[in-house]
Amino acid sequence: MSYFNHDRKYNINISADPEIENPQLLHINRLDARATVIPALHEGVYYRNKEESEFITTLNGDYAFCYEKYDCRPNFYKKNYDDSSWDILTVPSMWQYHGYGKPKYPNVWYAIPFNPPYISCENPVGYYRKHFSFTAKTYNGRQILHFDGVDLSLIHISEPTRP
Repeated sequence: MSYFNHDRKYNINISADPEIENPQLLHINRLDARATVIPALHEGVYYRNKEESEFITTLNGDYAFCYEKYDCRPNFYKKNYDDSSWDILTVPSMWQYHGYGKPKYPNVWYAIPFNPPYISCENPVGYYRKHFSFTAKTYNGRQILHFDGVDLSLIHISEPTRP
């Protein structure tokens, strides 16, 4: 039994960006994986909670959120994109627990059509948008954007607004 109706066709070009369907391309502009270390201002200081560090700005909270049954908002990342009609979803969370789509826990079949490296149009997408500013101090002159528990994402960060 299949979850999807495979007779339904969407008239969209899901592979407009060839990088999305390139199995050799795993990440762009990403640091090497390593253990998470919470930076401290003074040597010998250790934190139980990463939000206690003066070097960390959490991005948890409310995001503008839009759920679609397929990828149909190619320009959603642009700075002037109008997301005023979108819902608000608190992060961290799972959109399925808030009424969007259904949780899928397959152990022997894929919940979406499987034809690597091609991405099916029948692949639900959640779009998240958040405007933020870094308030933490820089650590060794760097600011690192770290995503904990993100399964799959394409992340776009706009140029900062300068006074």
